[in-house]
Amino acid sequence: MKRSSATRIMEKIGLSLNGRDVQILGIILNLQMDTRIGHTVEEIHAEANTTIEKRFSKAWIYKCLSNLENDGFIIVNRIDTPNTYSADPESIGHALQTYIDRTKIKLADEIEETEQQIEYLENIVSDDISRYIIQELAGNDVERLTGLIEGLQNVRSIIVRGMCTGVGEGDILRINAKSNVLDLGGTSSHVEQRILEAARDGLEVRALLNQAPFGIRLTETILRSFAEGEKELMETGLASGKVQIRLADKEETGYTMVSLNRDKMVLFLAYSPRPDSVALITRKGNHILIDDAVNSFDALWDRAQDLSKTYSKMFRNFVDGSKN
Repeated sequence: MKRSSATRIMEKIGLSLNGRDVQILGIILNLQMDTRIGHTVEEIHAEANTTIEKRFSKAWIYKCLSNLENDGFIIVNRIDTPNTYSADPESIGHALQTYIDRTKIKLADEIEETEQQIEYLENIVSDDISRYIIQELAGNDVERLTGLIEGLQNVRSIIVRGMCTGVGEGDILRINAKSNVLDLGGTSSHVEQRILEAARDGLEVRALLNQAPFGIRLTETILRSFAEGEKELMETGLASGKVQIRLADKEETGYTMVSLNRDKMVLFLAYSPRPDSVALITRKGNHILIDDAVNSFDALWDRAQDLSKTYSKMFRNFVDGSKN
């Protein structure tokens, strides 16, 4: 392989021939060509300051050697006194493969994020965007677009920005979930945190749990896990009544949705603890569907069993326990 090709490949995986770590690796390899043995820090330091224009302090040598060892480029012989450092094609090849694999994972994540953005943009109608811009520039209140929202990050964003921002006293957030309401973000509690912060600022949150299809038995485990990060916010919301939790009748489910007042609604298209495809519906877009969903929710809510005191006591115990 030509040197220029190797250089380009190294740069693509985050390595530079002019980088300090790589330069020290080169010093070790050059010393080994003559002696075939490992070399001490003193020897590497002396050779570096002889062959490289920019002088290295001994502290920098130790830092570079530590980096090279952590990445697997060099072999440290700690039986020798002082320690000696060496490298061979196997160690360098293994380290390079680690860099390649790491870069592939990073690129795969970037591809997935880009594909989600493309899918999101494909579902936006340019006429809707133009009306949105005109309304915003004119200083009018802008109603979010009605349409399909795809991609986990986009779903999270529409709930956080569209339903937990600029809300307070008099606003009601209704959440109807199949088995729990605290798993919207999967391993991340960002959505749940913003909901609870909005409740602290006056938003009324009504969470309606459903026993079907997996049962309420999951909820306590989920709440206990969630409490580790958000126990104070949750306990405060439950104690103030701004966060209310009820259990629906066993046979009833209703819409799986998150709605803000009767103004907008995120309708889940399929049950999933990590929803990545939802329908965003505004009152202007379909007021009949929103009214039907909210009326259905309220009917279930009125007949549901109130669990707020139970969970308030649970979270109070979590808080008190964490202070002991």
